[in-house]
This record gives sequence, structure tokens and C-alpha cells, in this order.
Amino acid sequence: MPGIHPIPAASALSDADPLFDALLTPNDSGTRHGRVIFAAVLVAYAAITLTAWLWLGAWPMAAYGLLVAAFVGWSLIGDSRRRRMSERIRVWPDRTRVEQTDSAGRRSVSDWQTSWLRVAVEADGSAGPRLTLGSHGRRISVGGFLTADERLELATALKAELAKASNRLNGVWTPTPVAPVAHAAALPASER
Repeated sequence: MPGIHPIPAASALSDADPLFDALLTPNDSGTRHGRVIFAAVLVAYAAITLTAWLWLGAWPMAAYGLLVAAFVGWSLIGDSRRRRMSERIRVWPDRTRVEQTDSAGRRSVSDWQTSWLRVAVEADGSAGPRLTLGSHGRRISVGGFLTADERLELATALKAELAKASNRLNGVWTPTPVAPVAHAAALPASER
């Protein structure tokens, strides 16, 4: 399932168990099997039309058909690279870790002090709000591939979990199970 995937923490929490664990992935409505079928149909169509255009002597149309097929193939390759992207955000009482994987498969990991970490939602034009995490002059953007509603939902969940984690570190924590994140549309307007 695309989007935000809260991973419930264990009921008996220790320092090794994160209080919050979310895996963010780009939206993807296709399956591997569906993409293979689409590519096979595309190749068959290109082969049939290419043969027909060449048989009729219309080689410019054959060249155009190859160009279109190459563009669609390039688009499929780009889509498969985009699906490699992911972000994992884990919150412990003393630290927060953000692991980001880009479309080339390169991973970057950044660790933050949970009690100092701030979540900011900034207006970013037509792309919707931009979600950033920041502390001590460092900032990182997260959830860039999520929809605007999903970014707001993630911001709400992160703010709540960071507050709980800070309270736990200060000895004020009361254990509560991690529930799936509520959709931003279901939240009262004052909490969005």
C-alpha cells in the first residue's frame, strides 16, 4: 500500500524499540505483473506496426513508431526507479533517525536529538505544503513524494510522537499503544 505505513511498536517498549516507526513510499497503483504485461503488449504492438509500416513502404512512420516505443520504454524505466524511493522515520525517546533512499538506490541516514527536533509545515506553492524536520540549524525535507494530505497527516503524527518521546525522556511518559495514523481529513480543523 503506498503512502504512510505506521509500524506499531511492541507493547513492552525498551530502548531498542522505537516509539514510532513509519515507512514512507511513493504512491504506486501498478503491480510488477501488470507492468510486465504492459511492456509485453507494447513490444508486440510496436513489432506489428513497425512491420506493417515497412511492408507498406512508409519508413518515416516506422521510425516514428520506434521513437514512440522508445519513449514509453524510457518512461517505464523511470517509473521503476521512482518506486525505489522510500523514507523511514523512527522515533526513540533520545533520538530520531531518518533513513532516505533516493531513486538511484543511494541511502542516507540522519540522526537527531528527539527533544530538540521540530516539525515544520511550510507553504510550497502548487505542490502543497512542504514538511521539514529541523534542529540546531540543520533541516531535512521529508515526504516530498507524498500527497499534500499525507504530508499533513505525517506532520500531525510526528508532532504527537515527538511530544510523547520528549515526555518519556523527562520521566512524564505514560505507555500507550501506537495506533494507526488518522487521516488528516478526519482531524478537527484546529489540528490540521
